Amino acid sequence: MKYLYGLLKYSTNNIGDEIQSLVARQFLPRVDILLDRDKLNKVRSKQKIKVIMNGWFTHLPENWPPSEAIEPLFISFHITPSAIKIMTTEKSLAYLKKHAPIGCRDLYTQNILRSHSIDTYFSGCLTLTFHKNRDKVAKHIFVVDLEKNDLSELPTTMIKDATYTNHYSILPITGSVTLFLSKLLRRYYFLTDKLKTESLLKIFIKKIELWFCGIFSNNFKFNKASEVLDLYKNASLVITSRLHCALPCVAFGTPVIFLSRNIENVRFKEYMEYFITKSDIASVSDIDNFIKNKMIKNDQSLYQIKQTLIQKCRQFIASQ
Repeated sequence: MKYLYGLLKYSTNNIGDEIQSLVARQFLPRVDILLDRDKLNKVRSKQKIKVIMNGWFTHLPENWPPSEAIEPLFISFHITPSAIKIMTTEKSLAYLKKHAPIGCRDLYTQNILRSHSIDTYFSGCLTLTFHKNRDKVAKHIFVVDLEKNDLSELPTTMIKDATYTNHYSILPITGSVTLFLSKLLRRYYFLTDKLKTESLLKIFIKKIELWFCGIFSNNFKFNKASEVLDLYKNASLVITSRLHCALPCVAFGTPVIFLSRNIENVRFKEYMEYFITKSDIASVSDIDNFIKNKMIKNDQSLYQIKQTLIQKCRQFIASQ
């Protein structure tokens, strides 16, 4: 059978989504068609379309399950707690059983599917298959999706020259732009309360970014995600609360400190052993030496997960 090859695209403004598609794209011989992740039930094609289905798919639960035109590989699949109901309907379970075994990104998802007699395995996250190629390492620290007060327990020498960014800003909202918007909001709303101003400012910036996200092409967003990955790959250190920032860093071999107020989140548990945490650096005095010598923990187990992911994707693409 002759297949088309599809790649997921997104209408969201979280660049972590594009990162997941970029890691899937490295296994495809070509991309024939971009498919909206949230409208997969609307896909029509005379030819079957092979799609690597990594991530989660219930932003629009009424559009699940996908069209029969899609030949899916479910790998690094995640079910959020809020999506359990739609994922365990009779129709959804029949679809998942048809395309089993399902590679699950976390044990939480695996246990949900197993409880409904669906064949599963723990696959890990596909972003762990990014190539380890740190060829232009710069002495540059990135703080991703963390506020400055979240970093209070880290050494000042570690973060004083860091660049702050996040996965929801496709546009670089600089300090001067933020100051201008803050003054504008205070004047418009006659606000004197600093907290109210900051709260409104975040909402306002988010609306601006969402509006721009709607007019940016998919190529623009994929290119932006690729640029972000290059920054992570060649950073001396990344500090983040984002799983799809931390895991690519682990794959690249970039030292990454993972900070989250909810370490027990079902999405994180299986990966904490690969990250540097607050407890690892509590007694560190020589930060530069620490970063230079820090090795990824449990590298052998990581290698095995990575090789299994690569093998599964290659077999899927090669099968007829």
